[in-house]
Amino acid sequence: MGQSMANENKSPQIENPGKITLEELAQMVKQMRHNQRRCERNPTPEKVATRTAWEQEVDGVIAVLTDTQMKLF
Repeated sequence: MGQSMANENKSPQIENPGKITLEELAQMVKQMRHNQRRCERNPTPEKVATRTAWEQEVDGVIAVLTDTQMKLF
């Protein structure tokens, strides 16, 4: 049971973070917050890794969405 729960909480690999929908971003943030709370209650190496993966994924999407650099191509 623990293994299947861990697989459900792993962060997805977004192929094109610039084309993510608001609903997808909201789901990602919801899942990230769930994993953060889960890790705070009882931190284990697996939970910390899952939390970190979700945080990096959400941060990456937000970085792409808020990139204000001029795009030449």
